[in-house]
Amino acid sequence: MNTSALKAAGFALIITGAVFGGEAAQSSVHPSGEGFLYFCNATTGDDDGDARFIRCETFVKETRVALLDTPVHGIRACIPKEISNLKLVFTAIRWLEDNAIGHSKEADEVLALAFAEVWPCPEGS
Repeated sequence: MNTSALKAAGFALIITGAVFGGEAAQSSVHPSGEGFLYFCNATTGDDDGDARFIRCETFVKETRVALLDTPVHGIRACIPKEISNLKLVFTAIRWLEDNAIGHSKEADEVLALAFAEVWPCPEGS
């Protein structure tokens, strides 16, 4: 292969990586607090209500699991095992309704803030 063919192949690889890498990075970005509310405020009357609420509940579950081992955005919460995920959804919605600043934050940070307010970790843990 000559030098120009190698350069062209390298350029194509860079473009492919940028396109597919960008999609992967974009899909892993957390929704905002406002986006989270959109998912969670779904009703059975909405055409996409079931799918939206599944996304809401999945995000809550994932954040809950993350908080077991590590702070999220530097925030810790110690959620008791007996607390249902549905209660966590309503806790987050209520927190967002009371804290408009949360609408522009990433949803995992919003969840951590809401959960830490209700279920703070004991000092030194």
